[in-house]
Amino acid sequence: MADPEGYLKMSNPNAPEIALDKVDSKSWYQRHKVKLAVGAGAISLAAPVAFQQVEEMIDAVVESAHWAAPGMSVAFAAYAGGAALMLAAAGSKIRNPFKIHLEFSRLRKAQGSRTMQAGFLTNAAGAYGLGGIEFAAVLNLPPSSWGLLAIPAADLALTTVRVNGSLSLLKKPGLQHESSGLSTNSNTGEV
Repeated sequence: MADPEGYLKMSNPNAPEIALDKVDSKSWYQRHKVKLAVGAGAISLAAPVAFQQVEEMIDAVVESAHWAAPGMSVAFAAYAGGAALMLAAAGSKIRNPFKIHLEFSRLRKAQGSRTMQAGFLTNAAGAYGLGGIEFAAVLNLPPSSWGLLAIPAADLALTTVRVNGSLSLLKKPGLQHESSGLSTNSNTGEV
């Protein structure tokens, strides 16, 4: 899109012609995606304060605390307990339950065992439970604060990615593929 009437040249005669229809929005987004995410998060956190009475927000939080706090405690216990079961199946010592996710690199030792499967499913149920309770707790807040739903939605999405990426831990190494009849070595991926 050229400047047919010369407005840009009139204000700055040395300015190059700018083709506004040639702006690459994908590269702009790539350069500014963190700023956009931080801005969206700040707006979603500031909107409830700006549009809602603080007392109303406090009442909504207190109203949901009687079911959210115990539910999150049970869900976290399932998450940590499932992780502990998986580590026990791999023969690892369980040190700090709040840093248990740092020990997951040792889980290949117990791939496919029943204890690993039980721990994996318990851990996934706990993680999904935490995200679901967070989601429900935000929905219990006034509608102006529903922008906070981005936080539990991201938690559930990342949990799904983690669970799908770890499904190979449920299969015994060296099992036959149903479609091809070939066996694979799960540690190297070789056929």
